[in-house]
Amino acid sequence: MLLLTALALVAFTSDPEAKKYTLQLNLEEGQTYRLESTTDQEINQVIMGMENVVEQTMGFTYAYDVTSASSEAYDISVTYDEILYRQSAQGMEVTYDSRDEETDVPLQAQSFANLVGQSFEMTVTPAGSVTEVRGMDELIEAMIGEMDMPGVSADQIRQQLKTQFSDESMQSSMEQTMAIYPDGPVKKGDSWTREMSISTVMTMQVVNTYTLDKVEGGKAYVSVEGTTSTGEEGNSTEMMGMSMTFNMEGTQSGSLVIDMETGMTITSTIDQTITGDVSATGGQMGSQTLEFPMSIDSKSTVNLLED
Repeated sequence: MLLLTALALVAFTSDPEAKKYTLQLNLEEGQTYRLESTTDQEINQVIMGMENVVEQTMGFTYAYDVTSASSEAYDISVTYDEILYRQSAQGMEVTYDSRDEETDVPLQAQSFANLVGQSFEMTVTPAGSVTEVRGMDELIEAMIGEMDMPGVSADQIRQQLKTQFSDESMQSSMEQTMAIYPDGPVKKGDSWTREMSISTVMTMQVVNTYTLDKVEGGKAYVSVEGTTSTGEEGNSTEMMGMSMTFNMEGTQSGSLVIDMETGMTITSTIDQTITGDVSATGGQMGSQTLEFPMSIDSKSTVNLLED
């Protein structure tokens, strides 16, 4: 009876489906990790009965230099190595690629061109929580540089950039790709949920559920399903002298491949669709209020680049 019990225990514990894995960051001090992040978007608006479609691509290549590492946190210097910006709207197209040194920088891409070579600092826990971001004010001033946009003051540009590049908004943006890990060990088929607030032009509340699909070849394969919303009351922001209020919601889904040794995302793909309404008042609108529907379809990818 004891022998049969022992054999049963061995059979149970050796079941590969029951094996648990720890997913978290395990970075090495002095190491540099390079990531390429690209987002393709199609934005549809119907303003005063006229459809306006904007297609744009934003691509960033980051160098993550781990300046200190401990069991509690990592200090990382993040440098913009390369930038791609492309926008097409109303028959006009703007393209900027920092890898093409011979291309003139379009006026609309000047701030992004000024980002190349600039850095900021962040502190990240092994669980992927970004606890602090430093240096964004200096980065914003570098983005403004000697940029000259007719009819727009440097202060207006500064305020607009702060909606996307403040310490707080960059903290939430970085956490979107890093706060993906479970609280403890998980086995195949286990799921966990992460909630976060993402601040760009508008603030979105994101709830993602991750599921460990399999582990093989030193890699964890994870699927993700989520929802995003500006909340029942929506949220407002100032944009070029206008007050913009967004009431949006949507869904997203995708997959990730995580390196089991370092915890870094090797590759990920997330598809997102959000729809809703926007209202604008002030600025060129004066006391009038303009309301219009808007939808945004996005595909975001992240790839860990080899040295």
